[in-house]
Amino acid sequence: MRFLALEKQHRMHDGYRRVIALEGRNLLLFQHDGQIHIIDNECPHAGASLEKGSIQGGELRCPWHGIAFDIESGYAANCGLQLVKYKAAFEQQSVGIVIE
Repeated sequence: MRFLALEKQHRMHDGYRRVIALEGRNLLLFQHDGQIHIIDNECPHAGASLEKGSIQGGELRCPWHGIAFDIESGYAANCGLQLVKYKAAFEQQSVGIVIE
């Protein structure tokens, strides 16, 4: 397993969003309510980029069709879809993911 750094921790703040291309993945790194989240930057419904999606009430809403995904679980209650989520890992002063 190896750690892949995505961003320095000191740059993270509520409202932060960044799209990152990493080893064939298109990721969205963002912070909301003090929590760091990493997901595939693609709506599982129609492939829309989630970078411009709105966040309200703990839900990330797809900008194309308005599907609302729970930020913590990744599930969309109204249609059974789920975001691909990655666990944030921390090493030295960076946030990233661990790849097996």
